[in-house]
Amino acid sequence: MKREDYEKNIEGFSLLNGTVAKPELISFIAQELSDDDDYIDRTRGISINILTGNVSSIKWDGGFKNPKIIHTGTNGFLITSEEGRAYETRDTPKVFPQYTLDQDEFRGSQRTEVSVECLRNIAGHIYACGTHHKLLKRIDKKRWVTLTDEQQHPILMEQMWARQKAYRETGVDDSLPTIAFLSFDGFSEQDLYACGGMGDLWHYNGERWLQLNPPVNSILNNLVCADDGYVYITSTWGDLIKGYYRNGTEHWELISHSVATMDVGFEDATWFKGRLYLSNSWGLFVLENNEVTRVDFSGLGHDAQFSFQHVTSGHGLLLSYGPNNAVLFDGETWTALINPHHLED
Repeated sequence: MKREDYEKNIEGFSLLNGTVAKPELISFIAQELSDDDDYIDRTRGISINILTGNVSSIKWDGGFKNPKIIHTGTNGFLITSEEGRAYETRDTPKVFPQYTLDQDEFRGSQRTEVSVECLRNIAGHIYACGTHHKLLKRIDKKRWVTLTDEQQHPILMEQMWARQKAYRETGVDDSLPTIAFLSFDGFSEQDLYACGGMGDLWHYNGERWLQLNPPVNSILNNLVCADDGYVYITSTWGDLIKGYYRNGTEHWELISHSVATMDVGFEDATWFKGRLYLSNSWGLFVLENNEVTRVDFSGLGHDAQFSFQHVTSGHGLLLSYGPNNAVLFDGETWTALINPHHLED
């Protein structure tokens, strides 16, 4: 990357979320670094064309609180914020083709309010999950339908409030992570899983929700429906679970490992070319034959990947990134994408 491009578009910002928007386009949402007590969430969208090397960015002085980003298929990406704002790109020749949606992206005619914790693209549709056991499907701009309506699925709310009451009575923190869907995924739109809270795991068959029974009572923060037919779930305490729910039967197993702990659990997970990749602030890891090992970046130099936290995949590429840098993997070769210690003058 050219030093001029880095200093103009990335320097002074921390990478929060990223996505492979297109086969040639990698996009990030980043937050400005500041020690100012009056600091507001200044955020910036950054896109890198890996074919041309072009780097572009757009900033929002008002900020995106708790931003999330997801590729929309073949035509770009969608950024959402906790307060309901959204920014979407469309398929045009420019790096940042844009239109800005109103601040009521999640507050349309149904007045659905949700603090988004996770975005997924399933069968060409964008889904979002978040607070209060919410799972939404986006059918058009500012048009979301809920799959967790309280009247249609009272068991979701009943279990949520029961959990919150139990947490309060036993002194457990009843804040957001314990009563929200933090992650979800699906093999199809009629075979969805969602998790969050302490051992809080659910399955949706397109008509009804069923509560499942994972073998842990920790906060479940990542869920991946993999091409091998299994569901993989991680927790903030470092648990790694593999299993499924089929034909009325569920089966779960804990995969032992030593790469994450109760102090540093897993933060992200993605399935890429037959393997599960996992990340936390310590590094990037891969699960193969039920064994978790650290990914070796020595071929790129000792500092090729020096900050870790997140991993995602799409369009035949794996993207591993931390607050300060990012690398790409096509299944054979690792390529440094952002590295402030190696810039071209």
